[in-house]
Amino acid sequence: MVNLREQRKIENQKKIIEVASDFFSNKGYQQTTISEIAKQAQVGVGTIYNYYSSKGVLLLAVFSNFMERLKDEGHQEIEVNKGNIIELLTGFMKRTTLVFEQFPKTFWREIFHVMTEETDETRHLRKSLFGFDQEIISWVETIIVAHSDCFRVSVDRKEASTAIYGAAMTLVMLYIYDDQMTYDQFLIQLENQIEFIFLGKLLEG
Repeated sequence: MVNLREQRKIENQKKIIEVASDFFSNKGYQQTTISEIAKQAQVGVGTIYNYYSSKGVLLLAVFSNFMERLKDEGHQEIEVNKGNIIELLTGFMKRTTLVFEQFPKTFWREIFHVMTEETDETRHLRKSLFGFDQEIISWVETIIVAHSDCFRVSVDRKEASTAIYGAAMTLVMLYIYDDQMTYDQFLIQLENQIEFIFLGKLLEG
């Protein structure tokens, strides 16, 4: 059973993450101060530093929170009904990458910059993200296996799943660092990449 002190800590951290998320996404990481976050969250500056040793660590905590939500959503039942496999895979990858549209590109650039630092927090987060990478690849493989009868030639499901994930992550990086690229353009390119991977391998009709 969680005591009142522990419950207060959990509530404080939740509020801090919510407020920091709003500030980082709307004002920008560099332009946001810990004092602003503390005031809006109605906690002391020292309280934030008790939980997060720096603003960079707080940014990573915000990102980690997003990824945990994404994992929870991903664990929902995967669409394996019969249908167009290209559309199913594109739809799944859209749900997986939708988080990148929810915040400005500058927000994600700042996260990736902070993640290159060698700290215990960044190493832990990179390890966690690697595990999530494997989950996504596994989910894509599940869809491919469920639709194995739509292929006219033998397809290595593991290679195909890894190729789709690799294409999606490459496009994510292009999207984040290209100010002119819209999310809709990202999705069109993603569908084109998936079609290319299965070019000549699918049955007609």
